[in-house]
Amino acid sequence: MHCFKNVKVLIATLVASLGIGLSVVTTSANADSWWHYPSGWYLWDDDGEYWETGAQYVNGNKYYLDDNTGLMGTGWVYAEGDWHYLNSNGTSTYGWRFINNAWYYFDSDGDMETGTRFINGTQYYFNKSGSMLTGWYYDYGWKYFGNNGSVSKGWYQVKGQWYFANSDGVITTGRTSWKNVYYFMTESGNMAYGWIWNDGYWYYANQNGVLATGWQFINGNWYYFDSVNEMVTGNYPINGQYNKFDRVSGHWLGYGYDINL
Repeated sequence: MHCFKNVKVLIATLVASLGIGLSVVTTSANADSWWHYPSGWYLWDDDGEYWETGAQYVNGNKYYLDDNTGLMGTGWVYAEGDWHYLNSNGTSTYGWRFINNAWYYFDSDGDMETGTRFINGTQYYFNKSGSMLTGWYYDYGWKYFGNNGSVSKGWYQVKGQWYFANSDGVITTGRTSWKNVYYFMTESGNMAYGWIWNDGYWYYANQNGVLATGWQFINGNWYYFDSVNEMVTGNYPINGQYNKFDRVSGHWLGYGYDINL
């Protein structure tokens, strides 16, 4: 698309007669040339027949010129279905850019990125506005993006709470077994400590978050936790011998079998 289909000499004569300041910068002998007016910069085609419009490449730099007036854009410009950020000299921005206290990323075409993006193998998330997100975000599960914008994986701590995320950055919830067995809260995903009630069973996690198994002495009472970390109650055989456990609290009551439990 082009506009102002008039020869340069006619425009220059008209500008001079109106007393409007004009400067010309020629990029090369056989290339487009820049003309400056009080309203801004414009680019003549190499034949001097019209103003260039839309996306234009000059000396390896990409510019966006208004589709109607040909005025060179600066700052935020929406063109070709995407947002772009143009420097004060009109050139497109690529890669990372800090704008108005927020980080943005522009691809190899100068298009502003949004949503989940992998940059140099690292996962980031960009809001609809294009600004890089930090903190919690739900994306097929909760993810935490650190202060540098990258998604957290494996073990990490947020405000004193421990979390564990898989290779996609999604946090683990519920009972999870690795070298040790842990329990992560279903709603919040933080690693649990102390007594945990889940699906009709009590569990107990020590100060490192590891779920208890076997005999445990807790707050002055003995308890027993089975192979899946559930606290046992009632009559329960251990090593071939019955043991009595309170059917509500789980406290060990002694050896033998009690018909009332």
